[in-house]
Amino acid sequence: RFVLAFQLLFHDALDEADVTMRAALADAERIGDVTLQARCLTYVMAIQRRRGEVASTEDWATRTLAIATKAKMLDYAGAAEANLAWVAWRRGDTDVADTRVREALDVWKKLSPAYPYPLQWMALLLATALDLEGGRVTECVDHARAMLEPKQQRLPEPLESALTAAIAASAEGDLDQCRERLANAVQTARKLDYL
Repeated sequence: RFVLAFQLLFHDALDEADVTMRAALADAERIGDVTLQARCLTYVMAIQRRRGEVASTEDWATRTLAIATKAKMLDYAGAAEANLAWVAWRRGDTDVADTRVREALDVWKKLSPAYPYPLQWMALLLATALDLEGGRVTECVDHARAMLEPKQQRLPEPLESALTAAIAASAEGDLDQCRERLANAVQTARKLDYL
């Protein structure tokens, strides 16, 4: 059930994914499987974020962080921090958003480089938006490169193209064009419900 829900999520069938993932979570809770609970909670949280549901994302992220910490699953603890950062950002609290997004990235750095958490866009897109607002273009380009790493989830084509264009402008030394393309990437991420 979890695998089916996971596949539905990545095919943007969010309603069906939500129902199926919650059923898998209920099964995991019934049998006491904390590892599966952490996984299910993480992706119910991701579904709420993709829907733009701020309060619901916060509730699920809080639950995810508690279970992921109990299960010592750093990948999912980082995902919870990333989504709590997104909640703060959506509420206009950029200081908390910045602190939490950096915490998520720091948590994921503790994972083996051979097995990175593949949905780091949850933090990296937000870090890009925050760094762009702060005029830190070099950091934004680093985030874009990290999101396009082969071990990361492939992003929708319009978003991937926008990030690639920003990296290209940076390589050409055109910071104004790079800034514009990064802004386009952030806007595209919002339109696609990734940010």
